[in-house]
Amino acid sequence: MHDAAPLSRRSPVIGTIVVLAGLVMIAAAVAAWILITTQLRAENIVVGDAAPFLAGATVADPLSAFAQAQVLAQDIASMSGGQSFADLAMDDPIRESVYQATTLRASLFTSVMAYGLAAFVAGSGIVTALIGWALRRR
Repeated sequence: MHDAAPLSRRSPVIGTIVVLAGLVMIAAAVAAWILITTQLRAENIVVGDAAPFLAGATVADPLSAFAQAQVLAQDIASMSGGQSFADLAMDDPIRESVYQATTLRASLFTSVMAYGLAAFVAGSGIVTALIGWALRRR
């Protein structure tokens, strides 16, 4: 017969471990947010005047990255006559410019997604820490 300690005696230990796990998640999310912001800011990208919002702002957060991606979509459409990079002829002189703008737009969307993931991890870390705190109080 297994003589394990009752759950009530183990709850504070388990709760402490769960709180620590939540705090690690929060710290990792904050570190990721800071890293993304630092890297975006280092690129010195400014949201274009044609942006639906945040025109003239430095790209350094998810909203400004999204706004600049919208500007790039407009620029790509006007450069290519509404054609996508894949639709342009291989010898089209604007193909390289459309490629670069499309790549930058995708990179900005990747930043937006990374911010979202960091926010999700931070929120999950808060919930995890609260669950651990509740276990400690049993």
